[in-house]
Amino acid sequence: CAKLFFIGKERCKFSMFLCVSLLQHVFTEVIPVPLGPLTQVAPLCLRDPVWAPDGPDAVHPQMTRSGQLDILLTLHRLCMQFVAAAFSIQASQGFDAVKIVVLGAM
Repeated sequence: CAKLFFIGKERCKFSMFLCVSLLQHVFTEVIPVPLGPLTQVAPLCLRDPVWAPDGPDAVHPQMTRSGQLDILLTLHRLCMQFVAAAFSIQASQGFDAVKIVVLGAM
C-alpha cells in the first residue's frame, strides 16, 4: 500500500483503486475471522487453531506483548492507508458498503 501511495497519480491513475482492492481482498478473504468464545461450548465445540489454539481464556503460546503492539501499529497504518485511499475515490452506495465491511473486518 505504501508503494502504491508513493507512486501517486502521476505514474498510475488507478493507484487508489488498487490500494482499496488489495486491502479489501486481504481483510475479507485472506485473513481468517476469529470464531469467538461461544463456538467453543456445547453443542458446537469448535476449536479456533489460529486465534485461540488453547481456548478462549488461555494465553496464546506465540503472542507476546511486543508482538501485539507491532500488529496493532501495522493495523493502524493499514487502516489509515485504506481511509486515505477510500476518501480519494468518488463515493457510491456499493462502495460505501465496501468501506463499512473492510473497516469492520479490520
